[in-house]
Amino acid sequence: MDDAEALRLSLQLLRMKPEDLLRLINSAQGGEGESIARSTYTRWANGSTVVPAPVKALLRSKLLDLLKSRKIELSRRIVVAVIGKGGTGRSSNSMLLMAIARAMGIAAVYLDPTNGKLLSNGYHLHVAKEALPSQAIVVTSQREFRAAVEAACPNNGLVFIDCPTGLFLGLDEWKAFESDLLANVDHFVVTTNAGGTDMLLTPKITATLQECKASFRVLFCGQTPYVKLLAQNYLLFEKANVPVFDAYVTGSAASLRDRLMRYGKARNTDDFIEDDIPLLDAFTELLSEFDVDLEPPAVALSEESSFRDVVTAAAQAKGMIT
Repeated sequence: MDDAEALRLSLQLLRMKPEDLLRLINSAQGGEGESIARSTYTRWANGSTVVPAPVKALLRSKLLDLLKSRKIELSRRIVVAVIGKGGTGRSSNSMLLMAIARAMGIAAVYLDPTNGKLLSNGYHLHVAKEALPSQAIVVTSQREFRAAVEAACPNNGLVFIDCPTGLFLGLDEWKAFESDLLANVDHFVVTTNAGGTDMLLTPKITATLQECKASFRVLFCGQTPYVKLLAQNYLLFEKANVPVFDAYVTGSAASLRDRLMRYGKARNTDDFIEDDIPLLDAFTELLSEFDVDLEPPAVALSEESSFRDVVTAAAQAKGMIT
């Protein structure tokens, strides 16, 4: 591979057009010197002119960033419904799970369902829209439900549905929506505190899901006063053959909006605050249900690796060359 071919391949890997590269170079010059013309790029790309060292260094740096970031491609669309009593972190964790997925390079969306004209969570939807793309869906039938999910995530990726309170507790008003979920959802995450009224309602929810033979797992969230009750409640669910996430999500002092805004710009999960590490662990557990490997491919590169070496490694990691 010569520099001209490496230049062309690096732009494909970075999903850049020649014009994007020229703007980047001219911007890096800070207005000093003459702007580089498109014809100059053409000569670099066809090998008639040597690709300047600063251009190779710029592309090399961006490709190294790309290799360091986790990019996981799912083989299908996975739909996850987050359910539970109000105040258990259902909405915030739905959005943060979406943010984690996106930081790992996975296509992901957050949906707030409406049943008829009843918006389940207008405030959280506003927060999510401000930080990351999200939307409400209106569904009155299983066909509409499936169509809405496919429209929101047309390709392979993750769909997190922030469900309203009261599901799977035997309430007639939610029967149709529960049926839609059971027919279209791959996995349920049941959020709960470790004490209070939650531990009266959550076993009813999990018993219903077991009866329906649904795939689900319980996620213990927040509420420091109930930490001492965790062990006995893990044991309670274990005796009932109820699967539980190993992670215990305590939440964070940082506001949800600030966290989502920060994670929306993250190239990988290294930028996540320490209090959200348990949720990262839960995310890993969640995707293990679908045999998804979250470990990035090993790439043998050093600071001394050349521009061509980095382009080759990035192309191999993407399966573009062998």
